[in-house]
Amino acid sequence: MSSLCDQWDDATTLKYFDQASNTRVNACRNCIRDAALLLVHHAPENELEVLDWCAEALIKTPWKDVVVDLDLLQCGKLLEEGRIDQAIELLEDGDYDEMDAGSQSRVHACLSWIYLQMDNAERCLEHANKAHQITPDSPSAQLNMACAYQLSGEYDKALNICERLTSADPTHYSSAITKGMVLKSLGRHEEALRTFSTVPDICLTPQLKFAIAELPSNAEWKVLHAAATRRAGRALDAFDLCLEIHYEHPDDISCLHLLLNIGKQMRIPEDQMTSLRVQLDELIKRQNESGESKRRASTVNSHFSDSLKQSSLSGTACTGYGKTHGGDKRLLVQPTGRAKFTSSCKDPALPGIRNDLPRTRGNDDDNEEDLIEQKLLPLLQYRRRITDSVAASHRGGLL
Repeated sequence: MSSLCDQWDDATTLKYFDQASNTRVNACRNCIRDAALLLVHHAPENELEVLDWCAEALIKTPWKDVVVDLDLLQCGKLLEEGRIDQAIELLEDGDYDEMDAGSQSRVHACLSWIYLQMDNAERCLEHANKAHQITPDSPSAQLNMACAYQLSGEYDKALNICERLTSADPTHYSSAITKGMVLKSLGRHEEALRTFSTVPDICLTPQLKFAIAELPSNAEWKVLHAAATRRAGRALDAFDLCLEIHYEHPDDISCLHLLLNIGKQMRIPEDQMTSLRVQLDELIKRQNESGESKRRASTVNSHFSDSLKQSSLSGTACTGYGKTHGGDKRLLVQPTGRAKFTSSCKDPALPGIRNDLPRTRGNDDDNEEDLIEQKLLPLLQYRRRITDSVAASHRGGLL
């Protein structure tokens, strides 16, 4: 019957379950009856098989276990409607003492997750502990404990649980994601990046991708976010992001290529882009001669790979896509805000490069930093003129 269950319409099934929950005592019979009707509707040729399955299910399924499923479904519905207090009240006031251990653990796990979203560390840890005590061998219950410890700031305990889970099952990607976030909280950014690299892109939500991009040493993710910003029609914001990335990672070919593309889109005069174009050509030539890529290995299948072989600007639009799975290209989340540039200590009149960025070079490399700023000076001046023009337009009421 698993093949038939796959044909259920989720919305219709939820409606039937919701109706069945109005009569608790007959919940099991109502659910199975309505599910049977739904199955027959979608697969009428299997009507006899459906009826046999229902008869067997009625005998084997205690109605009390179905009540937990109904409460969890109703809880999910309340959460979707934003009625968080009612969702919590539904589960905390429920009488589940006579239910099996798995059902009780699921209730506490759900409550732990709700309090996790509310940043209530105390209640989150309380219910995570209860779920873990009821089903100590459950990976989900253990992961709930790790999340609760992370929320309460007990990162070492959270990390120990995640390492144990990922060692037991490397494909338990939820554990790997939690481990990566714990390492990020501990400031162990390189280890966090290595952990995230084991997780398929399809398992990463936009929020997680943005969190990964915030890691200071992860140039490639930052470039992809800049590309996504440009693709969203925010070329000026993408321009600012690329300048910031280029200052941190002056030899990053992807960043240079994207910066040139954005400059062409913004119609920045060619002579002001010359120094960057020369630098890009030199880096590509050096890379081709050595036969070794300068870019860090990443799970992200960068869309710039073809562009790295070219020594001139092709004009091809940067897509901002991340790694693809089965041909499904997934656009990375757009950054929520634009890059903020403080005044340069070299020339306070210019919107200079940020001085508060983490340095990847030694403090005695002043000459190299001066050279970078000299190369970027024409772009910064052009950027300033654009900003002044936009500000003047606002003052004149043109925009």
